[in-house]
Amino acid sequence: MSKVPNPPVPETEGSTGWIIPLGSLLLLAVVLRLIALSREPMLNADGIVYILQAKAFYLGQADQFLAAYPYPTNLSFMIAGLFHFTGDWVLSGQIISIFFSLLTIIPFYFFNLIFWPRRTAIMVVALYVISPVFVGLAGEIIRGPQFWFFLVLGCWGFCSFLEREDPPAYLLSLVATAFILAAWSRVEGLLPLVIAAGWLLFDTRVRKIRYLTAYFLPGFLLLIFAGGLLLSHSSVQFDPLQMLTHGVGDRLFDSLERFQWLRESLSELGDNPPPGMAANFFDEAHTLLWLLALGATGHAIHKTFGNLFFLIAICGFLRIGAVGLEKIRRSRSQLFLLLLILTGFFFIYSQIFLNWSSSERFVALIYFPVLVFSGYGFNRLFFFWQKIRFGSGRISALILFCLLLLTLSCCSILKKSHLSRAVVFKEIGQLLAVRHPVAKEINLCGTSGKIV
Repeated sequence: MSKVPNPPVPETEGSTGWIIPLGSLLLLAVVLRLIALSREPMLNADGIVYILQAKAFYLGQADQFLAAYPYPTNLSFMIAGLFHFTGDWVLSGQIISIFFSLLTIIPFYFFNLIFWPRRTAIMVVALYVISPVFVGLAGEIIRGPQFWFFLVLGCWGFCSFLEREDPPAYLLSLVATAFILAAWSRVEGLLPLVIAAGWLLFDTRVRKIRYLTAYFLPGFLLLIFAGGLLLSHSSVQFDPLQMLTHGVGDRLFDSLERFQWLRESLSELGDNPPPGMAANFFDEAHTLLWLLALGATGHAIHKTFGNLFFLIAICGFLRIGAVGLEKIRRSRSQLFLLLLILTGFFFIYSQIFLNWSSSERFVALIYFPVLVFSGYGFNRLFFFWQKIRFGSGRISALILFCLLLLTLSCCSILKKSHLSRAVVFKEIGQLLAVRHPVAKEINLCGTSGKIV
């Protein structure tokens, strides 16, 4: 049986060698996201929250700024800034989401060039570009796209730092700034910030005063700014530290409390099961609640990555061999990504306990680091293609795989059309506007909250 060759050494990009592949990926991403946006006429529910916060900031309504959401978000500031030029709140939010969704492609491409040759990096980035989940999320008014960009930017910078012999200290300041902005976008962005700090503290090869100073300097300056803001605006009713961390400590404790409360509720139902239910069902559910949450976590991950990714990843890892595993063990940048993936999985698992929502938005924390490792699968596929095609060109394999990915993606994107439900919601909205012309909020049966 023939052996799979070792992963090739990543190619160095020429001065203009990156323009064509990166430009092609960006153009494809624009087309797919505009198609998905045109087929989704409804505004996501949490998008209203960010628009209300942006509107309060734009109009100078300080008492209403934190009424809809307890923490200031960077998305709200961006919407308010862009509204000055567009005059449309919804359009401003959608432009920002699509812009950062596209902008993520640039650092993600160069991030993959650290590990893979150009053709493999193109395929890995293409998985993100054509992902139906991320194509759909790009059109929603959410904090996700900003988080994706700053997360990938920070990971690219930190892995570049780990791969260099004598990296400059200022690179760590840029990394810390990117991770801080990612944490401001979404709470899970705190994980890479903390993991990178721990790496610098415990890895003797990079534990130097100039590196530690450069990394912790942006956070220190941010704390000084937050403290000054609190002192100068004593009437502001929020804690800056709580604002910066999105209450991550409360989330962890709330997850444990929800888990314990649910176990107790299942025990009570086990003592007095509803009519028609199996006698031992609630007892078993009480015992295996942790496994149920694990299944929900796995479902969210599978839904985000899709079947195609797992086939590619399995294809690579099944034939990676001991040599490949040893290379991963010796690669500090890949070990950093693995550590981020493991801790990110724990965060997603705890989030399931908090609200039992298998939201794909949380999976983005591990999506990009995991996607890097799919390069092993693409390398295997390229090797297999050259073998059966008797050494045919690499370009033909690249084009074939890209067309295959694009076909599968388009089928999924075109299938997800909600144009029909838009007519129903439009009629409901017109009816409510006639019956309740001055109401600020209306309770609707079937929702967990209020539609503003």
